[in-house]
Amino acid sequence: GRDDPRAAALFAALCERTVAAQRFDVAEHCVARLETLPVVQHTRLRLANLLRCAGHQDLALRLLQPVLRDDPGDIAARLIGAMSLLTGTHASQREITARRAAYAASLQALDAETEGATPDRLAAAIGQVGDAKPFFLAYHGEDDLALQRCYGRIVSRITRAAFPAPAVRPVATNGRLRSAPAEAPLRIGFASS
Repeated sequence: GRDDPRAAALFAALCERTVAAQRFDVAEHCVARLETLPVVQHTRLRLANLLRCAGHQDLALRLLQPVLRDDPGDIAARLIGAMSLLTGTHASQREITARRAAYAASLQALDAETEGATPDRLAAAIGQVGDAKPFFLAYHGEDDLALQRCYGRIVSRITRAAFPAPAVRPVATNGRLRSAPAEAPLRIGFASS
């Protein structure tokens, strides 16, 4: 009813605190409530990433379900969902194989989705580029080149949509800025003590 947004905000804050306190038994109850409440999307995505990074990918995926049910093409939620298929600990080699296969399928579907997505849809996912990363992929000890290339294409499309390249860019010369054509080589200097 009328108090649902307030309840959602309170449960979201509680969930964030329980993750910080590593009280995942309480976090699970919060997630159960948040699944049915109207949580602001960026809050839901932030909580899903927190849970994912804390090793509770199952809870992260549960939090994402309402977003994906309402908008199956939500690139940000799908990116977090793909990363939630990876974990840092595994019970067996069979689990690694299954997780890699699920991750690869999810990533390939997202690659196809982002290839045809509008710039607005892509740009809306920019907040997840720094948060939803395939960190746990390295724990598998396998060849990740093809998966990382696929991930790179997705991230590249998102960042290009969010930050389109200007036709001309400013270039510093003798302490003064001037415009240079976009084709000119980019020169970067670093100064430090």
